[in-house]
Amino acid sequence: GLGTAYLDGFAWALEHNADYIVQMDADFSHSPDYIPEFLKRIPNYDVVVGSRYVKGGSVDDRWSAWRWFLSWWANSVWVRSILWVKTQDATAGFKCWTRQALEKIDLNRVKANGYVFQVEMCYLAEKLGLRILEIPIYFEDRRIGQSKLNVAVKVEAALRVFEIRWRHRKVKPATRRMTNDE
Repeated sequence: GLGTAYLDGFAWALEHNADYIVQMDADFSHSPDYIPEFLKRIPNYDVVVGSRYVKGGSVDDRWSAWRWFLSWWANSVWVRSILWVKTQDATAGFKCWTRQALEKIDLNRVKANGYVFQVEMCYLAEKLGLRILEIPIYFEDRRIGQSKLNVAVKVEAALRVFEIRWRHRKVKPATRRMTNDE
């Protein structure tokens, strides 16, 4: 699944002594053109998030109103009310991590294997007090292939947010440090 692929990629990058690790969608919904900006900003942060929901961020006009609402609601209402995260795009899959940030997260305890993997990583990053910066991006709709995000996957992701909170309830909270680029 998605989570396993990310964890395998993180492990490979750490084994090969990467200082910075960029994660992005393979269908190019995330433009690689943002990577230089991520790398410019990351020395002052632990995680840089490409955000659709901070000022200046946006999504493709081809998104239906329902898709936009569901994504906005999941980030702005559901995840924030259950996990109390400050990140505005908790489901973002476009991030740049420092080596130290990934080493601080116990990746062996990350169990989410689907789309909620992004939420679990966001929650742990905030709970551990990592310095997070969200920068605005334009999220393009996929050009190739079909989304695997059907109703069953959406319901499972919504319920797994509770599991994430329970599973990581003993992770020692630290002062949360969030910075939004405006």
